Amino acid sequence: MDYQVVEKKIAVELLNFIENPKLCYDCYAMLPRSSNLHALLTKKSHFLFGARSTGKTSLIKAQLSTTASYINLLDTQIYLRLAAHPYELESITTQAGKKQ
Repeated sequence: MDYQVVEKKIAVELLNFIENPKLCYDCYAMLPRSSNLHALLTKKSHFLFGARSTGKTSLIKAQLSTTASYINLLDTQIYLRLAAHPYELESITTQAGKKQ
């Protein structure tokens, strides 16, 4: 990947956003990542933590959309279910795997 091209594109998108934030629809393009989630998951399962709006879900969807499922603990029903019965995590992930 040519990082100079990526850097230029990001700079142009940032300037467009500064000039007119409402017209910049592509300003949130994903930056190249050094993490290879698929390779990490072949060894063991992982939790992906980070601050809000940093691209965690986008990264998962971009790299693993066909091979992995994720659990959104901001979904109240799932959160409450797992808070009351944490052992149900296995059944939730098994069900999610069968849907794919």
